[in-house]
Amino acid sequence: MFEIGELKHLASYSARITKNIEFGETPAGRRMDVYFEGELTGEQLSGSMSGVDYVTFRSDGTFEINVWGVITTNDGALISTRIEGYSRQKDGSIVDTVRVLTSDDRYKWLCDKLIVGWGRVMDTSEGQGFNVDYYYEP
Repeated sequence: MFEIGELKHLASYSARITKNIEFGETPAGRRMDVYFEGELTGEQLSGSMSGVDYVTFRSDGTFEINVWGVITTNDGALISTRIEGYSRQKDGSIVDTVRVLTSDDRYKWLCDKLIVGWGRVMDTSEGQGFNVDYYYEP
């Protein structure tokens, strides 16, 4: 049986939504592309991340998260991200998993790590955004 040990904090992410594109009701649910950008802070990983969440709003009030993004670290590395998960409309909670790919030797260790995120959608003075804390199994 597979067991997950203790998780270590990787980074905290604070993002703001910069643009929404509404596609309306589709056979799979209501679709929207949500563009975002923000800052990553952490001892293991820091910099900025931007991307697009190809959101599907299900009839049960759950948003399916389907993100493609890029991290630019403070030391100049580029890291491709693929994030999948969900957000619940009733409480704004976010749960997701992250896959990263990079050719930068300083961050290749992340490419085979299980990375999970827990966070919340929120309203800020700049509009809507979200905060997520990311953890990995060392």
